[in-house]
Amino acid sequence: MRRGAEVIYQGRLEDADGRWSGYPDFLLRVDEPSALGAWSYEVLDAKLARNAKGAAVLQLLLYSDLLALAQGAAPEQMHLALGGGDGRGYASFRVAEYSAYYRAVRRGFEAHAEAPPETYPEPVEHCGLCEWKQSCAERRRADDHLSLVAGITRGQRVRLVERGVTTMAALGALDLPVVPRLDGVGAGALARVRDQARVQDRARREGRRIHELVTPVEPDKGLASLPEPSAGDVFFDIEGDTFAADDGLEYLFGTADRNGGYDADWALDAAGEKAAFERFIDRVMARWARHPGFHIYHYGAYETTAVKRLMSRYATREDEVDRLLRGRVFVDLHRVIQGVRASVESYSGTDEPRQHPRRLPSGGESRPARRPAPARSAHPGGPPARHRRIGARPPPRRIGDRRPRPRRLPRPHVAHAPRRLRVHVGAVLRRAAPRAR
Repeated sequence: MRRGAEVIYQGRLEDADGRWSGYPDFLLRVDEPSALGAWSYEVLDAKLARNAKGAAVLQLLLYSDLLALAQGAAPEQMHLALGGGDGRGYASFRVAEYSAYYRAVRRGFEAHAEAPPETYPEPVEHCGLCEWKQSCAERRRADDHLSLVAGITRGQRVRLVERGVTTMAALGALDLPVVPRLDGVGAGALARVRDQARVQDRARREGRRIHELVTPVEPDKGLASLPEPSAGDVFFDIEGDTFAADDGLEYLFGTADRNGGYDADWALDAAGEKAAFERFIDRVMARWARHPGFHIYHYGAYETTAVKRLMSRYATREDEVDRLLRGRVFVDLHRVIQGVRASVESYSGTDEPRQHPRRLPSGGESRPARRPAPARSAHPGGPPARHRRIGARPPPRRIGDRRPRPRRLPRPHVAHAPRRLRVHVGAVLRRAAPRAR
């Protein structure tokens, strides 16, 4: 910094007593005087997200505060280099506009650290990335925590705990109606989570998996929303990566028919994504012509949302998608299973199947289903037979017995994505002109 380097990568900043420190991705030199000389620095941090998040801005504020101590002058602006490889993902903020909020958050955090209250490992979104998730899950299971009840919300758990209902077993035995009513929890919602807890607790006590129908059955809801079966029915799933390319990428379109046929279309770039989408729509339209009563089954809203997004993005197959949607060809199985109450802790598409047993033909006890080993190609070194697309070339690589998942990339430092960050830094320097040298 004293030498006046144009850009400093991953320089360590800390306060006088060493309580706060950090490694901003970049410090950019600007033509504003400071204790260093006729120049000073501003912070640029790189994120994979395409939009500025509050947590990222708060991180910038901490770095800017530490930077002010190092250079003897507060920086005027702070910057984010956001996801996308075209150099346009760039956002700047005036430090003074957010400093009061930052100071309040910092004081609150320091007070919390000085005298931390008793806490409990409530499940949050970050749990999937945390190295302590197994320990926390074991603690919740040992405590029979309310979060084990499928479909219960945190707000509902808070209200139940306030009434002394702290375990799944207690919730399953709760008498309804509750007087006085729970604030913010409707009678129908409370009955739903109570019955779910009752089924899960009963299955646990009896050592078996159970299910029951949700009654009364309402028209076009739950199991009553299932159409008549057709020989042309297919099951559809899309795999995508939000952080791939510039706008995300739906990289695998998979369909399976009732006879075990499997059709996979892979996309490695935008052109491949468009082609795979068009092939999928063309195939299902041809299938619809052969089987007028056919339906496309999927789990959750992601598939239909992706189909509409791709139609709009590439301005293709609009009439066909409109016909499919108006004809109610897509059937969301997540809505269907709402007609069944099962002894599972989650009804998500990834958790639900493995929690259901497979019944033995002899009528014996249920046991977890085992996925059979994939059939191998007749040609040495070829892909497994179940990954060979019907009537087309196989995917570019063999994926074994696991379906691919988006790979989470590390933080986008220069060592991992030098071209992207060079583009961002160049854009920042150009935007900062004539202040930057």
